[in-house]
Amino acid sequence: MLIFFIRLILSILLILPGISGCNWPARTPDLQVEQPAPSHLSPDKPSVSFVTEYAEALELARQWEKPILLVFTASWCPFSRQMLQETFRDPQVARLSKQFICIQVDVEQNPTLARNHQVRAVPAVAILSCRGVLLARLNGPLSAKELAQQMQQSIQLVAAGPQPKTTVR
Repeated sequence: MLIFFIRLILSILLILPGISGCNWPARTPDLQVEQPAPSHLSPDKPSVSFVTEYAEALELARQWEKPILLVFTASWCPFSRQMLQETFRDPQVARLSKQFICIQVDVEQNPTLARNHQVRAVPAVAILSCRGVLLARLNGPLSAKELAQQMQQSIQLVAAGPQPKTTVR
């Protein structure tokens, strides 16, 4: 009877991470299928500009006193591709992103940074103050409306006053 319950609990724990998004690390990292952007998203639509070097982005955030939008993705994850093609091309998200230093991190290329930010599945978004203080953590695919709302809340939180000095590295 005890063995049955142990197997049941282990089964549930193995299934849970897959429900929220793409599992990381990938089971098939070599499978990369390019999907075209939806027809309503033309290349001339506004989009978010990402910095890919974390250290450079932290320095820019400190210099310009802007919060950080840290986006964890994987090339093999369809939800990550969907967010990059749709959510980050939304006009409101693109407009709000100008108030952030936006960093895109591929979890396969930078697993240490993903672990430091407790990323268990992709896509994932962390919003940090300019000093690296965690303001919000969002897991799973997000619509433009959901992301824009969280970005706006983070901007208001930063504007409200100084953040604690505890940082996420």
